[in-house]
Amino acid sequence: METLYIDGNNLKISDVIDVARLRRRVQLSDKTRHLTDRCRSVVNLLVNHNVPVYGLTTGFGSKRNIFINREDTKILQQNLIRSHASGIGRPLSEDVVRAALLLRANALARGTSGLRTLVLEKILELLNKDIYPWVPDQGSVSASGDLAPLSHLSLVIIGDAGGMIYDPRRSKNSKRKGQYVERPDEEGFISSSFENLKNLHGYEAISLEAKEGLALTNGVQVTCGMGMINAWDALSLSRHADVSCALSVEAMKGIVAAFSSEISAARPYPGQIASARNIRTMLSGSSIISMPVNLAILRKAVVILTDQKPFIQSKELAELLDRAVSVIEGVRMDPHGTVRAHENDVDVEEAREEGMLTASDPVTLSLRRGLVPAQVAVQKMIRMVLDPENDNPKKAGLREDLTEVANLLERAVPKMPSVQDDYSFRCAPQVHGAARNALAHVIEILEIEANSSTDNPLVFPPDGPEDLAQYEASLTIEKCRAAVMSGGNFHGEPLALTMDYLTMAVAELGSISERRVAKVVDGKHNNGLPS
Repeated sequence: METLYIDGNNLKISDVIDVARLRRRVQLSDKTRHLTDRCRSVVNLLVNHNVPVYGLTTGFGSKRNIFINREDTKILQQNLIRSHASGIGRPLSEDVVRAALLLRANALARGTSGLRTLVLEKILELLNKDIYPWVPDQGSVSASGDLAPLSHLSLVIIGDAGGMIYDPRRSKNSKRKGQYVERPDEEGFISSSFENLKNLHGYEAISLEAKEGLALTNGVQVTCGMGMINAWDALSLSRHADVSCALSVEAMKGIVAAFSSEISAARPYPGQIASARNIRTMLSGSSIISMPVNLAILRKAVVILTDQKPFIQSKELAELLDRAVSVIEGVRMDPHGTVRAHENDVDVEEAREEGMLTASDPVTLSLRRGLVPAQVAVQKMIRMVLDPENDNPKKAGLREDLTEVANLLERAVPKMPSVQDDYSFRCAPQVHGAARNALAHVIEILEIEANSSTDNPLVFPPDGPEDLAQYEASLTIEKCRAAVMSGGNFHGEPLALTMDYLTMAVAELGSISERRVAKVVDGKHNNGLPS
């Protein structure tokens, strides 16, 4: 794949998946380098002049009013990361970690975070060298951003021995999926010390300067990464749901009219239109649905009759049974040809009087006529079994099975076409479509988040000359102090609500699918399919 150039504004969910799961390589755009350098100039001026500004030259949270000397700034940034790297639980899968690294880099690439370009390059180096940091799956509520998981990522950037990286040589029980580790073996991680990073990956760790530890750990990129991966998989699931439904409709000889474009246009939700079109396209030209005779029911009738052969003692019964099986199999293989073959065998008036030939159209009437010889044979067998002189010990079971075959033959070619199927079939576009609509909204929110600045404080550099040296010369303390603003973009509420919505959408796809499965495997309601 082509290299992905990030600038903090144009990242799509497909880009995140490419990097997370297919190891697409990533670089900074020239625009990002330019904006990042200008923003860092503002921070440098305030730090160099010991101007008290939250997050740059002060402590954090309750320590926000404590001034930090310039000499202590680097220690503060490292201690901030160490103190927050306090998660617990199993390590997150490699695709989630890679997604988080990309999303963090993209958020910082917007040029409002005040860190050096070098730090951004180091994040991308982790991705491009396939370094997989250990990030535990518990320990952050996202109200103040993903402080704990992002801190575990940041330990690796600075080569802190307290962090950990994956070493495939030590892993014995990891589960891979494609190009990434889906379920890592916890024994496969080693310390992310300077030496290990250098020896295993050729990665040179760095020390952080003012604002950079805060910039690395303030945001919800781990949450967003999880959300994007789940949304992508849910998008795939929504397509599989349509395929599954189409297969079930075909197996059950369902009514395709429920998926018509006219019905969708009358309630024009984009998701419903797409889902109905998918199912309609897959069912187009189906020889099963277009066949008025239900082949599954006929197959079931043949199975029942064949199973009774060992219990037939009378030669006449055996001949009738063979006759019935022959006719049914003929209709299954060549419905209209079987009608022609048996035209002289059917007493049309007698069959019509007994209700065997009632139907709503000529084609259906013709098919029902083809089955009449089998129906006649089965009825004769039932009368013979019911004869008091018949002393067959399997008499009761034989009578029950023959009665079921008679009922099946009556249903094999319906007298009247069915008007509508069960909800789980005909309402599939509405339910699948609602899930698709929800997914579209979820992805919209996730892509907004992916291209947002989320740390605190944010730095909005004042206007000035394009040349960096001239720009730095134009800056004043007053301009730079006004450029730094504190806020709360790190809060995870937009993603929290969105993920609940995603959960409901996926649950509904599962719920309606389960109802179709229940129908298809129920021998009493599945149109003759095997239980």
